[in-house]
Amino acid sequence: MVPVLSVYGRPDADYLVRHARTTSGVWLLDGSPAVVVPLNATPEILSDAVWKVAAPEARGIPHPSQQDWTRDGKEPSTALFAQAGVRSGKSFE
Repeated sequence: MVPVLSVYGRPDADYLVRHARTTSGVWLLDGSPAVVVPLNATPEILSDAVWKVAAPEARGIPHPSQQDWTRDGKEPSTALFAQAGVRSGKSFE
């Protein structure tokens, strides 16, 4: 499976995260920590960060049940927000 990555640009740094496809085909953050790249990073540093995020073998994850979706579905994002020092998606933007 080909890895799917996202880069979130923030005023302090860029955050590279990895996604995983659930058994039902929905893409979610895979829960691994973001790789944080300084805004003044050289192309080599950025390239190394992309490879670091993409390197682990892509894997599927179980699709959350409807009951777990609201409880656990936000958890990977919450970890990303905490890593960035914010509490919500609105603050993360």
